[in-house]
Amino acid sequence: MKITVELVEEFLNYYRNQNLKPDTIKNYERDFGEFLGLFSQKGELELENINMKIIEEWRTILRTTKTPKKSVYYGKKEFLSERTIQCKIQSVKKFLEFMNEIYDVGMNFRKIKVPKVRSQHHDFFEVNEIGKIIETIRSSEKYLINRIRSELLVVLGFTTGLRLSELLKLKVSEV
Repeated sequence: MKITVELVEEFLNYYRNQNLKPDTIKNYERDFGEFLGLFSQKGELELENINMKIIEEWRTILRTTKTPKKSVYYGKKEFLSERTIQCKIQSVKKFLEFMNEIYDVGMNFRKIKVPKVRSQHHDFFEVNEIGKIIETIRSSEKYLINRIRSELLVVLGFTTGLRLSELLKLKVSEV
């Protein structure tokens, strides 16, 4: 079976309908597109040509791929992280899963091993550290409105466990 643009779009729509986050769909599209781009150069756009050898070849290529300039890790890490490689391989695995589920192509996608990545260690603030942060805000914020906002963000983050990025996206109407 030939892997066509329509087939890839069907794959993406399938997962859109599964209520995956738009960023996840975008990542699947980008990652699988990269995979197809690499192997279309070799004329291997047939589904039957995707095998463990091809996946391992791609994994090797990914491990030697330099961190892109637009990445936040550019200049910090020379090559793609294991987490990035894991996500890219997972995207291909999801496509094969889709093909098995919808078209019953009989591929054993379970053989594809997605590398395990150690979870990042997160440091958390202690209650006394939060107190020090609030005291610093109270003594350094010149304007009352900024002081209230800053204290609220610290207390809200500490009590709810929200990440900084989630806190910064909050709107007053959502609190």
